[in-house]
Amino acid sequence: MLVHPDRPPVSVPVHKGRDMKKGTLRGIIRDTGLTEAEFLKLV
Repeated sequence: MLVHPDRPPVSVPVHKGRDMKKGTLRGIIRDTGLTEAEFLKLV
C-alpha cells in the first residue's frame, strides 16, 4: 500500500517470483493520478 497525504492510497500487489503484468502496472500508475511519462521521470 502506497500512501500520500494528498491522494488516496494505492495498493501494489507483490508476488514472490512473479513479474507484474504491463496492464497491472498501467492501472497502478493510473490510480496514482500520474501519466506514464510523469511516472517514468520519477523512476
